[in-house]
Amino acid sequence: MLIVALLLVLLVLGLNVAATVVIVRRDGLSAGGRAVQLLLVWLLPLIGAILCLAVATADGSGSRGDGGASHDTSVGYSGDSHSHHSYSSSDCSSDG
Repeated sequence: MLIVALLLVLLVLGLNVAATVVIVRRDGLSAGGRAVQLLLVWLLPLIGAILCLAVATADGSGSRGDGGASHDTSVGYSGDSHSHHSYSSSDCSSDG
């Protein structure tokens, strides 16, 4: 029984560490957004880590071997080649 409990604790800790690494490496998150996500992961260990990892991998910014690159699929033309596009995405942070 003790071995099963220890394995579950190690699994949760490993998942939290993996989620922490993904959150820290994500581009486009403010310091406050990172802080909120890290608090979510460590205060709600299993649920927070699973949610943040799922969102990070769903929007292409997770560590899937593609370098976290996202592709611009917007249609239209901007005459300014230095224009910046802002896309909102749903993530674990509460800042909008």
